[in-house]
Amino acid sequence: MVLLVCTGTIRSEPETLQLTEQPIPHAVSSDRLQDIMRRLNQLTYEKELSAMEIEDIRTRHVQLLVATVEELVVAAEELIDAIPGLSMSFDEQLVFRDMASQLQNEAYNVWYLAEEKDFTGMELAYQRMNNTCDTCHQLFRF
Repeated sequence: MVLLVCTGTIRSEPETLQLTEQPIPHAVSSDRLQDIMRRLNQLTYEKELSAMEIEDIRTRHVQLLVATVEELVVAAEELIDAIPGLSMSFDEQLVFRDMASQLQNEAYNVWYLAEEKDFTGMELAYQRMNNTCDTCHQLFRF
């Protein structure tokens, strides 16, 4: 019976093992289940994706990366705008502003390189951007 359900065929007569070509309707139609199965199928056969499908995936990935870096650029601007409200000395404010500006510049670099699909350059720019974050966090722990 399990095999019959999995293969999508039903018995034409209850007491025989004759199979028909008639598909079994799903008991529950679920967009979520269909999406899960589509993703599982894609992951299972990913090695067989066409060059066009791979390029489509890469393009969507780059679009998500660019959108996320855009958010980081805005967040870096917000860091700069928040400086007057922070309890820091004038010198600390200058250093903080420089670090936030450096973060913003590196984010722009990642953004540009992602749009150009220069993944090697993008990784280096991302590492510099991440180092900027680490340095700022070492200097300023709020």
